[in-house]
Amino acid sequence: MVVKQVKGRTDIDCGNSSVTDITNPANEINVAKECDQSSLSFQMDSGKKYKVLLTFNQLVDPVNAQADLNEECGQNLDTITVTNLFPRYDIEVPQNA
Repeated sequence: MVVKQVKGRTDIDCGNSSVTDITNPANEINVAKECDQSSLSFQMDSGKKYKVLLTFNQLVDPVNAQADLNEECGQNLDTITVTNLFPRYDIEVPQNA
């Protein structure tokens, strides 16, 4: 996941963002992630379900700041604004993907 600045400045708060394997709800497992202010990545395995909780900081003009959250290939996942600083994404990877 990559942040593309649109207006102002929006950064990922790596310390407060997390990835969890929720394939077995009775045994959720934290997943290692690589993160910096502009991107977050983690290994996805076939047949697994993941919960991604992101926290963003808007450092310059937070009321009007906007950024796009994209896949690394460029496909847009979401738009981050002051009303969407703590999004959750559930990802399911098909078997043999």
